[in-house]
Amino acid sequence: MQKLPENRYIHFIDSDDYFTKDCIQKCIESSQNGQHDIVCHGHKNYIHTSKTFTKDSNQEKNRLYRDGIDFFSHYKNFYFTWVWKGIFKTDLLNAYNLRFQFQMDYEDCDFGTILFLLAKNSIVTKDFIGIIYRIRPHSLSNFYLDNDFPPKMPEHLEKIKKFFKTYKQLKIYAGASCYLRITTTLKNMQNASQSTIEQKKILQRFCFAFLTLCVLTQWGIFFQCKKIDPHNINPIIKVYYKNLSLKEKIQIKMIFIKHNNIIRVALRKLKAFLKNLILHYNSKT
Repeated sequence: MQKLPENRYIHFIDSDDYFTKDCIQKCIESSQNGQHDIVCHGHKNYIHTSKTFTKDSNQEKNRLYRDGIDFFSHYKNFYFTWVWKGIFKTDLLNAYNLRFQFQMDYEDCDFGTILFLLAKNSIVTKDFIGIIYRIRPHSLSNFYLDNDFPPKMPEHLEKIKKFFKTYKQLKIYAGASCYLRITTTLKNMQNASQSTIEQKKILQRFCFAFLTLCVLTQWGIFFQCKKIDPHNINPIIKVYYKNLSLKEKIQIKMIFIKHNNIIRVALRKLKAFLKNLILHYNSKT
C-alpha cells in the first residue's frame, strides 16, 4: 500500500456537502502549527426536502485529549463515527495502513474509531462550523421510509437488489453486512500485536456495539438470523455471538427486545392481559 506524505493534513468532504468559507483556515489555526493530530469542528445539517438548517450538531465542549484512550474514556455514546468533521494528519493513516473499506456504507465507523484511537493531542472545538451536511431523499441517513428503489444505486447494492422486494429491505440488509465488516476490522486490530491492553478494551467495547447493530438488523423475532443472506453473513454472526460472554449475550437480547416492535407490542399486550386477569380475579373474590 502506498505510503502517504508525512506531516500533512487531510479533510474529507462528501460530493454533495460543502465547506463553510473559512473552514480550512480555522482548522489549520486550531492545529497550533501541527501540534494536534486531529482537529474536530462543528457542523450543521441541511434538510433538502424542507430547505432548512438544523442547529449546530457539535455538542462537545472545547477540549484537548492527550490520546485515544483519553478521548474514548470521555466518549459515552454506544458507537463512534467520524471522518468529515475535521482535519487529521496523514501520519495516522501510515501507522496502521488505514484506508476506507471498498464498496461499503458506514465506512467512517471503523475508520474514525481507529483514527482517534491512534491519535495524540486531538482537539474538539465548537468555536466554528466547518461543514454543511446535506440530508436528501434516498441518502444513506434517510432511507427508512423508502420502499421504491432509486433509479441509480452504488454497485455493491445493485449486485444484491434482486434478492429484495423493497429498497428499505435492501438497505437494512446492506447495513447488517457493513456492521459485520466493521466488527471484523476492529477485531483484527484488537488482535494485532501493536495494540495495547487499553486499546484492546476500547476495541472490544466497539466490537460489541457494532455486532449488536448487526444483530438488531439481521435477527428475526425468535433470535434467529433472517433467511435472505446473499453475502452469507449469518454463519459469521453466529460464530461471533457464540464467542460472547453470557452477560454480553443477555445484553444483546435485551437490546433486541427493546427495539423490536413486534416483540414490544406482544409484551405490552401480555402485560395488559395479565393485569386485566388479576383485576377480574380480585373482583370475583
